[in-house]
Amino acid sequence: MYIRYVTTVLLISIFSACSSATQSPLPTETSQPVIEPTFAELPATFSSEPEKIPSTTPTINAKMGTPIPDWEGIPVMSGAIKGEIVGFGYIYWINVTVEEVEAFYTEQMDVNGWSLYNRQTNVISWYGHATTLEFKRGYDGEVVEIMLVINTEDKSIMVAIKKYIYFP
Repeated sequence: MYIRYVTTVLLISIFSACSSATQSPLPTETSQPVIEPTFAELPATFSSEPEKIPSTTPTINAKMGTPIPDWEGIPVMSGAIKGEIVGFGYIYWINVTVEEVEAFYTEQMDVNGWSLYNRQTNVISWYGHATTLEFKRGYDGEVVEIMLVINTEDKSIMVAIKKYIYFP
């Protein structure tokens, strides 16, 4: 009987000690900021520019600047119209055929030690078809993806360059 009593007391003290160590403190109530909208009158303005109607076909971004000769060691074709560094890489437009852009990158990337390991044509719902060229160099996992898309309005080619590390 004494052993049973000691065992029970010991187990209760162990469980109570463990449960107090793992319990998280109760959350305290914090006050939330109150946002009150304010209104101010703006002076009436007149614009002589015609109202722009949205198009279903993307157009060249007016903010784009002069193309750069290369982006992170990846060449940009001479004759590029406009270019811009974007979140995923670099994008520019050029007035040549998809075949010319593909031949340029196949040759230039090979010269710089990159080998073409994947070429595919995909349907892009908002633009039509896109040709994607994927290059890799050595065994470092670095990949360059170049996507070529025909602009349906003026038949220029949008070239998007993306560089990333891939470890399968």
